[in-house]
Amino acid sequence: GTSECRKAALLASAHIAFFDGRYSFDATLRRDGSTKFGAGRKWGTFPGISARWNINQEPFFEKLHIDNIVSMLSFRPSWGKVGREPGAEYLMYNKYSSYGVYGSGAYTYAAISPDNLRLTDIKWETTTSWNLGANLNLFRDMLQFDFNYYNKQTKDLLMDGVGIPGSTGFSSLQWKNVGGLRNRGWELYMNTGKFLKTGKFSMSVSFNIAQNINTITDMDATVLASMNGEYSYNNREYLKRLQVGNAVGSI
Repeated sequence: GTSECRKAALLASAHIAFFDGRYSFDATLRRDGSTKFGAGRKWGTFPGISARWNINQEPFFEKLHIDNIVSMLSFRPSWGKVGREPGAEYLMYNKYSSYGVYGSGAYTYAAISPDNLRLTDIKWETTTSWNLGANLNLFRDMLQFDFNYYNKQTKDLLMDGVGIPGSTGFSSLQWKNVGGLRNRGWELYMNTGKFLKTGKFSMSVSFNIAQNINTITDMDATVLASMNGEYSYNNREYLKRLQVGNAVGSI
């Protein structure tokens, strides 16, 4: 018989605010476990911490007497880790299925063959990120701005169907940790309060702009060899490369 993958999660969190809410801190600690991993690799630990400084509530800011212009100004740094598990179960077990018979006459026996290569060294894919955020509201919240600058570093990147030499008896591995990625960039979101109010009609506007820079920081040589094919002269086919130091899918 078979059984479904089992998961477990332990979560602890704390929130602290002081000086009339001008400063606040949040901390979390998550411990995730999954039977998709082999012995000694089932658990992953993922902490996180964030803070907020409401600058417009500071005494020195209030002395400026511009609260009718700047209704909110805050700074929000954060740091944390998250994990991802593979999308298949029973990776750490050898699986077999029937494969015809062998022998002849009265001496025939059922044959079996392996369905997979046992994978016991798969690890959690882990993304560590930090973010610097800021909020600015103007004219009694009529204009609201949310800005974030972030950097995310992923290691032990999980990939399915990784090609391997046919001499193993298989063409690919179900899953493998193949490398690392970095994503960094910024995003700005702006929205307005309701204006042009006429009866039940009103209007508001939202706008966002962002930039993300993706970089391969490390990659398994087997993956690079299998995905970097020769140039093709066929119409509408483009040459794409996986190269350490460049973005995924670079031309």
